[in-house]
Amino acid sequence: MERSFAEVVRDCRLHLDLTQEELARRIRTSTPYVALLEAGKRHPSDKIITRLAEVLGLYRRELFFLAYPRAQALPELDAKSAWEDFRRRS
Repeated sequence: MERSFAEVVRDCRLHLDLTQEELARRIRTSTPYVALLEAGKRHPSDKIITRLAEVLGLYRRELFFLAYPRAQALPELDAKSAWEDFRRRS
């Protein structure tokens, strides 16, 4: 079973022996916000995901997909095809 974003953040924070207050200070947010993230009651912004990844030593991409699992279902965009299509229409 895959762990949730909230579980990963909490487990990593505890593994690093950080309090919610210390983590909040390091990612430049409030302690109550960290508590809400760990409770799974808030979705972090991309900025917060980046800061969390840096502080907790995680990969930002993996943390993002844990926070937003439905994003994995989005189709891949083919940038080259889009560019070629644009050029042909111009």
